This record gives sequence, C-alpha cells and structure tokens, in this order.
Amino acid sequence: MHSVNYYRLLYFLASGPIALILSACSVYRPSIPQLPAIRAAHQAEVKAGVDANGFMGLGAAYSPVKYVLVTAAGSSSWHSPNAENRSGQTMQRQGQISAGAYLPLGSRNVVSVTAGTGMAHSFDTKTEIDNGFLSTFPSYRKEVALIHAHTRQKFLQVGWQYDATRSYATCHFGVAYRIGSTTYSGYDVGEEVYSREDKLLSRQDVSYALPNVMRQDVWAQFSLGSNALPALLLQFGLGVSVAPSPSRWQNDFSPLARSIKAEHESTGLGQASLVFYPHLLRKRH
Repeated sequence: MHSVNYYRLLYFLASGPIALILSACSVYRPSIPQLPAIRAAHQAEVKAGVDANGFMGLGAAYSPVKYVLVTAAGSSSWHSPNAENRSGQTMQRQGQISAGAYLPLGSRNVVSVTAGTGMAHSFDTKTEIDNGFLSTFPSYRKEVALIHAHTRQKFLQVGWQYDATRSYATCHFGVAYRIGSTTYSGYDVGEEVYSREDKLLSRQDVSYALPNVMRQDVWAQFSLGSNALPALLLQFGLGVSVAPSPSRWQNDFSPLARSIKAEHESTGLGQASLVFYPHLLRKRH
C-alpha cells in the first residue's frame, strides 16, 4: 500500500507543474537528461523515479577514471508499447547510453560534456469525433489512429552542477542543455473508423517515412537530503524540449504532414526521483 501511495506522490510532483506548461502531442516522448553529481574517479550515482508522462525511469552514472563519465538510463510505461491500447494511454520503452568528461571547478562546481545514443519504441492513440454539424449529410463517426513509432536518438549535452550543501542539509543544483536528432526508423498507423454505435466500420494500416527531428532541451534539477544520510537524496527536475516545425509543412494538412508536425511539438519535461550515491555510503563505514 505504501509503495502505491509513494508512486502517486512522485507522479503528482513530476506531472502537476508540467501540465500547466506544455502538453505533448508527439508519439515519441523525449527522455529526461542525465545530470549526475560526480566529481571524482570511482564515484557513482543511481537514481529511480517517475516522469511527467507517468513512465518509471532508472539511471546510473560512473566515473571509471578521473575526468571520465559514463551514463546509462532507461524508462518504461506500465504497459508494453507492443500491444494496441485504445484507452488513449501513451506507452513507451526507451534506453540510452552516453560517455564524456567532467571537470571540477573549485570545491563546489563541476561542468560536464557528454555524447550519447539511444533507442525507443512508442505507442499512442489519437481520437477524433465528427458529430456531423459541419457535414453536408449529418452523421456521427469516430476516427482512431493507433500509432507505433520506432526511433533512434543521438545527442550532445553540456551540464553544470553546484554543490550547495550546508551544515544542516545536503543539496545540489544543476542545469543542462542538450541538442540531438531523432531518427524515425518506423512510423506505422492503424486508422480505424467507428459508427455511432461504436462499431468498427473500416481499418487501414499505413506507414510514413518521417524526416529526422532536431530537438533542443533545457533542464534544471534540485536535489535535497539530510546530512545524516547524504548518500540518499530526493531530486526534482523541470525542463522543456523544443522542436520547431519545418516551415514547408505549415500549410500542408495531409496525413503525412500532420504526423510530421505532431512529432515536432514542443513538450514539457519533469521528473521526481530518489538518488543514491554508493561511494558516500562506503565512506560512512
């Protein structure tokens, strides 16, 4: 019972503010930037949380040698995107890895640069209802688009972390800028038409070749914990992912153009997580 309540709390903290900023229309939902607070060799960070889409996420970072940083992250919805779900629930499974360098600046600041790649399988349902008011022959019908997207990501990220720890609390603040390209290796749509009685009238399966989408993400996060247990922190993050739509598609309302414009929608980012630092736990022993 407690685990369910904890999940709902994290979901509310992550998704509540985001709903007031932007709503995502793209089938592919951008991942959360990884910005670990690592500043020395053999330090590690492990995090688990929930993002604004309700996806559960896991992330890990490690410095095998001084100045070198490697990260891995994955996120998943409760249900697999392999199954077609007409409830309108977005589903996605995604994994990413990256490598780069970090540089401590004094005792409190550290900057990092990483480059990475990833893959995702996403599913979403888009529903449109025509009640016949604008039709020559009044009718009612419901159109449902069941969309599967297979994507690959490449990105470059620059980050900055500040250790604001005081005698009464452990806290970190960080910001990151990420630019990347999303390649659509598959974009398959099942177009279904239903009658007023919710009877399936027709279905058509089509595939679209979508161009790459360039995204720019800005991210800020804050971590807070007790000095009695500095190895475990609660982290909150907010950001935005922007992908301006190409001007050539603005006045095109074909199914392909609508899909392209949807995948260029800007979206809010948010996550609430628990962050664990194993090296700090070892020090206490």
